[in-house]
Amino acid sequence: MRKLSVVVIALIAIMMWGSVADAALMQFDDFIGECDCTIGGALRLRQEIYQNVYDLDSNAAGDTRDFFRLRANLWAKFAITDYDAVFLGLVSEPRAYLYPASLAAQDAVPRNYVMIDKLNFQLDEFMESPVSLKIGRQNLAGEYGEHFLISDGTPCDGSRTNYFDALKASVALTENETLDVLYIRNDKYDKKFLSDGAYKKQVNVNLYDEVGSVFYLKSNLSDELKAEAYWMNKVEKRSSTLKLNTLGAYAKYNAAERGTFRGQFAIQDGEQGNGSSKVDWSGWGGYLFWDKGFDGDLKPEVTIGGLFLSGDDPQTNNKIEGWNPLWSRFPYLNELYSYLLQTETAGVQGGSATGYWTNTALFTARLTITPMEKMSIAMAVDLIRAMEDSTAINSGDRTDKDKGLSPHITLKYKFSPTVSFRTQLYAFEPGDFYDEQDTAFFIRHEWNIKF
Repeated sequence: MRKLSVVVIALIAIMMWGSVADAALMQFDDFIGECDCTIGGALRLRQEIYQNVYDLDSNAAGDTRDFFRLRANLWAKFAITDYDAVFLGLVSEPRAYLYPASLAAQDAVPRNYVMIDKLNFQLDEFMESPVSLKIGRQNLAGEYGEHFLISDGTPCDGSRTNYFDALKASVALTENETLDVLYIRNDKYDKKFLSDGAYKKQVNVNLYDEVGSVFYLKSNLSDELKAEAYWMNKVEKRSSTLKLNTLGAYAKYNAAERGTFRGQFAIQDGEQGNGSSKVDWSGWGGYLFWDKGFDGDLKPEVTIGGLFLSGDDPQTNNKIEGWNPLWSRFPYLNELYSYLLQTETAGVQGGSATGYWTNTALFTARLTITPMEKMSIAMAVDLIRAMEDSTAINSGDRTDKDKGLSPHITLKYKFSPTVSFRTQLYAFEPGDFYDEQDTAFFIRHEWNIKF
């Protein structure tokens, strides 16, 4: 209760601050011109239950987890002119553990503090040019290639935050073409808004400090075809620095009654360390999906396709061929499998974080129906295989690449434009790729309220 009380007090204080700030801006209207302030927020109550999701071993101590996550967001937009605005967002997400009690000790670092997850300046048509700027802490999820390489800048704290500390310049080349240029600087801890020493007591939001640059071209070639091309450079400041380049393209084609085809492919190269300890990196990844909606009372929609990510060949020395997901270390296509990847990548590619997508061939078939106007049910089966063997996840004396079969189902119900509910159930039946063979389960229930 103490954690929840702290959050409530913080929310009240923030809302009061918003009102005071709004009044202050009105008082100084003569100096800054008209300023339109909009304030909103959201509450998310989530319960998560894990069983065997890290090691596929029912006998492992502490492998069953049951806990609540209460995330509270508040945000404000200050529109200075028709083209310029300032955004501020605050978030807090305390947790309450139900089983076993010992897990609370493992999570001794406090999570009930308030973080700044958005603070940026947006300048549209900068100096009457075709350039728009966005400077500061911002959300990039969903803007580039269906989350394949850019989605979450803070993968180590789950979905509490996913911000990027970035500078983004969008240049309108033509009516149908836009070039985005980004500079990204994400830290292991929130150093930018917490004093030295204080941030080290908090939960780290990233695996390490990192910087990157992105050139991303978006083109609407026709009403049916959309294409994107990109080059990305990322520097991960590990114990030995990794420098990685990624070149790729994405396309989506709407073939009318034949459905929609969408795909992406990218290649990577780089190096880690220097001198005699230098390790070369290379990798490739991509996917192809087909989506089709059908007539009927249930409004069925089908998705069929596959995801392919290169794996590290354990037989090669001073070379890593595994795919690096860059800024997309998040649940992605299969929530439960993303936790298994944490164990597989530990000590091999330096992943050790949920959602380090690599060494994967995932074939999926998905069906979504709408039995009621406000309800949807999505059912799926994922067949997952490895591209390469992995001594980190098994004894290394087998060559079977069958990772397993994962059925899952998601039910959503939207009570109103501001209140919704979601429940999910994932199961994973492991294949012979793994030493341990116990079935894993992941369950989530979630309420979302917006205001």
